Amino acid sequence: MKATGLFLLILSLIFAFRCDKPAHPPDSELESNFRQHEKDFQRLVAMSNEDPDVVRISFDFTWLKNNLNWPRPESEWGFSKERWNSYRQLFQELGLTCGLSRPNGSNVIELCASATGTVTSGTDKGYAYSETELTPTTPSLDNVPASLRNERIVYKKLETHWYLYYWQG
Repeated sequence: MKATGLFLLILSLIFAFRCDKPAHPPDSELESNFRQHEKDFQRLVAMSNEDPDVVRISFDFTWLKNNLNWPRPESEWGFSKERWNSYRQLFQELGLTCGLSRPNGSNVIELCASATGTVTSGTDKGYAYSETELTPTTPSLDNVPASLRNERIVYKKLETHWYLYYWQG
């Protein structure tokens, strides 16, 4: 009985600790990171624009517009191993835990800083770059207004072409 009680106490403490931790970094943390590393964010966008057929780049896989299979032979990654290592180094430096994507082949580049859950019931938060205005926007992704909570993706404008985004699947 004592072991069961101790186990339940430990389990309760772990659960309480995890519930107190926010699912994603606050806007202020992401904004500060962006301001400190803006040139590197711009470099990452430029690299992605040079590789427009690569629609998803992660630490451990790539997707092409016409080929989402993984693994693939190195000759079908969409770029060289050295180029991929350059992406991964920037992801590491910028705190982009889940890499970048061009959703649905769009011109929007999403740089994912945090992800929770699964593809069908998860959430992401990060940075978005777009030459065109993105909507809907809100002043805070930490406290999304009730009127926008059913939106799949919501943006917070940082500066020309740059946003924070919050996506829910």
